[in-house]
This record gives sequence, structure tokens and C-alpha cells, in this order.
Amino acid sequence: MEYKIAIDAAGGDFGYDPNITGVKLALSEKDDIRLFLVGDEITIKSAIGDFSKDLLTRIEIVHSSQFITMDEAPTAVNAKTDSSIVKGITLVKEGNADCFLSAGNSGACMAASLLTLGRLKGIRRPAIAAIIPTQFKPVLLLDAGANSEIKAEDLVQFAKLGSIYSGEILDTKNPSIGLLNMGSESKKGTRTVLEAYKMLGENNLNFIGNIEGNDILTGKCDVIVTDGFTGNIVLKTLESFTPFLKNIVKNSTGIIHKYFTYKLLKKEMANFTYETYGAAPLLGVNGISLIAHGRSTPVAIKNAILTGRKNIEKNILSTMLNSIN
Repeated sequence: MEYKIAIDAAGGDFGYDPNITGVKLALSEKDDIRLFLVGDEITIKSAIGDFSKDLLTRIEIVHSSQFITMDEAPTAVNAKTDSSIVKGITLVKEGNADCFLSAGNSGACMAASLLTLGRLKGIRRPAIAAIIPTQFKPVLLLDAGANSEIKAEDLVQFAKLGSIYSGEILDTKNPSIGLLNMGSESKKGTRTVLEAYKMLGENNLNFIGNIEGNDILTGKCDVIVTDGFTGNIVLKTLESFTPFLKNIVKNSTGIIHKYFTYKLLKKEMANFTYETYGAAPLLGVNGISLIAHGRSTPVAIKNAILTGRKNIEKNILSTMLNSIN
């Protein structure tokens, strides 16, 4: 089987370079991937000039004359229909690609995915599902930024989508669901959270109740559900954790202490980075759409491509459609 993935070659804070290098790494690691590189044709041809003939046979360039910058509003997809984001997602819609990946404007990626692919039947609001590495296992957090205001039924749908994704892609058996709240007690939280707590308990899910912020990195549950406003703040806070620790070590006194502390930190924090999984899926749209970090390195892009491959291999879209309805 050939896994066909469309990539926004222009997207991200650093433009083409990390995307193209990540493509090279992924193609070198897996020989069953075919990649559609969407962006300026001349720039892409120049960037892949040193690729081997074998790698080039598994690449197709799709020219786009427009580009959506990182600071543009999501509505830019309406005016820039020939942008790398819109054209890439259209490849999925038309069946030419099985998955779309971008490290570009996340709002535009979400908007284009919704407008072009539509929602899965029965899904009210799609959610970004971010994978958080913890000390013992990866944990799925959703929504990580797609919906700032939600209803209780949305949290239940997030739990269902997250449970399926965790089971299929993260290989978690009977994923446990935690509802992020300001306390573990069932009577705490907003009206929406209280209602969601009751609804989750009545569903056929492995719901363990409320969890607090200090439970996230302990791996207390496999899937954490919350609104996109809270989820995005949590995600950005966690992303600052590793640089924070490294700065403490960097500014510490004593060469020997600094050396051994850094070695220990490097070993223990090796997987505590967004690079490990590369991208977060937008769950609930009728297609596989992956959103990578704007600061993605080549390694992150490579791993994002491999995440896309696994999504296709596991036929995650069909599994979700059959399980939700």
C-alpha cells in the first residue's frame, strides 16, 4: 500500500527549509510514502535538488500561486483559494491524497478543513487533539484550540473522538477519560462542565471523573477533555516547561553540577517535546488533517508525516465514523 500525504511545503515560521528536510527524512525512513509538496514550484524544485532519484520518484509538486501568512485571519482561505493550505486540503477532498499536513496558519488550516472537507456525520464541533508526552505515557488533550466556547455535548463528543484516536493511534487499551476542572469534586466547575460530567458518566466511556491541572503530567488519564480556550493555554504553558528547566541549569553555578544536571535533564526530557509526534489531528472533520507546530524542525515534520502515515494505515477516519454514529 502507498500512503499519500499532501504537505504545505511553504507553511511554518521558517518557510520551506524545515519542511523539505523533514520530507527527505521521512522518505528515507519509509519507502511506502508518496508526498505531494504544495507551494511555489520553482522554490520546491530548488529545495529538492539534492534528493536522490529514488526519493524524487515519490514526490509530486503541486504549484500554488498564493500563501497565507501566519498572522492572517482564518477567513483568508476564502480569498486565497490558490494558497498552499487550500490546495493541499483540496487534494484530500478530491481523493488524490489521503492526508493533509501543515505547520502554517492553524486557524486557516481549521477553516479550510471545515469548508472543504466538512464535518463527520454527527459531529457538532471538530477539535484539535494534541499529544502530550508525560513521564509514563502519551496523553491526548482536546480541544487544544479550535473552539473557545462550547456546550456540554461537545465535551462528550471530544471524549468519544479522543478515546478512538488514543486507542487506534497511541495503542491505548480502553482509554481513560478525564474532564479538566478546577477541582476533583463532581460538584465543582461551570454549568457546562457540571452538565458534561453527568453526560460523560452516562456514556459507554471509561470516564474517571474530574482531573486538575496538576494531574496532567502524571498520566492519571489517557484522554483529557476541555474547551479550546483552556486547552490552548494548558498546551502553551507545558511547551514552555522544558526551556524553563534548561535555563535554570544554564544559569546555575558550578561546572560539575551543571554538567551532570544537564545530562540527566537531557535524558529524562528527551521525549517531552512536540517533535516526538510532530502534529495534532483536527478530529471531527471528514478527512485527515494534521496541524504541526509553527516552529517545527525537520525532525518534527518527519514525525508528523509518519503520524499521518499511521492515521491512514489505521483507517482512523472510517473507525471514527462507524464508532460515533
